[in-house]
Amino acid sequence: MPHFILEHDAQLSDHVPMNTLMDSVFDSAVETELFGRKDIKIRTSPSPYSRLGSGHQHFLHITGLIISGRTLEQKKALAQTVVENLKKSLDISIVISCDIKDLEKDIYSKTALTLP
Repeated sequence: MPHFILEHDAQLSDHVPMNTLMDSVFDSAVETELFGRKDIKIRTSPSPYSRLGSGHQHFLHITGLIISGRTLEQKKALAQTVVENLKKSLDISIVISCDIKDLEKDIYSKTALTLP
């Protein structure tokens, strides 16, 4: 835990290496000191079709899924850190947003399979 899902327009990867975005989000999560490095998971989810009323050509929305128990202030700081660090690493016209959602620790289930 946590999981960060980077939704973006499919054309964004033509302008920005996805590793740059993932590294920025990873470093942001570490910077907040809310998670251990080995626990952070990040994936991208390109959207083949999108329309932005703002007139911008590109968008990036990050959803952070974290185990419940963090304060509102911690979640707000996490979202703000992610957005601010992404702003510093991008030099294109883009809309960036971030939302942090709780996963109920009493319900969340996980396993990791290791093959011999």
